[in-house]
Amino acid sequence: TRGAGSTDDVTSQPHDEQIDSHFQQLDYRRDLGDGQELLAKAYHNYLRGQESVPVDPASPIGRVAGIDIHLLPGTYARDVLADRWHAEVQWNRPVSETLRATLGGYGRRDAVNSLHYLNRSDDLITWSWGLFGHAEWRLADQWLLNAGAMWEDHELVGGRLSPRLALTWQPSPRHNLRVAASRAYRNPVQ
Repeated sequence: TRGAGSTDDVTSQPHDEQIDSHFQQLDYRRDLGDGQELLAKAYHNYLRGQESVPVDPASPIGRVAGIDIHLLPGTYARDVLADRWHAEVQWNRPVSETLRATLGGYGRRDAVNSLHYLNRSDDLITWSWGLFGHAEWRLADQWLLNAGAMWEDHELVGGRLSPRLALTWQPSPRHNLRVAASRAYRNPVQ
């Protein structure tokens, strides 16, 4: 019998995989005066994996009507190409001595291509964007209230709101106690 992960398993045979990946990021920060600042970020993430998996013709891949089904000798490609472009901007400003606010947004393009994993030979491209806001209110020397929300719209799942509220008590400079409530979603990614 052939166990999962054994060297007799068709997909566990020795083979080569070539991986090419790179990442670039550009950050920009500008002091606007009066405690205000503008932040901008753009990044690109690229991954290409090329893998030829050997096929063992002696190993049946299944049975149909009591007959073992075998593949022809050779290899099959388990390739993947993933590419992400992301741009984001954020504005921070003090509203008063005890209140600070942040506003921002982002846009993203994801592309993935894999005949093996997606059963299609063309690029699967998805777009997403989001807007966010956050306020930090110093209630007293030891108390801090944070409130924020992000609206995200993803091409595959639509738009959703993720709110967050947190209250922090700092009885000493080295100790914090935080109570928070939030709701968040994870969008499909490459």
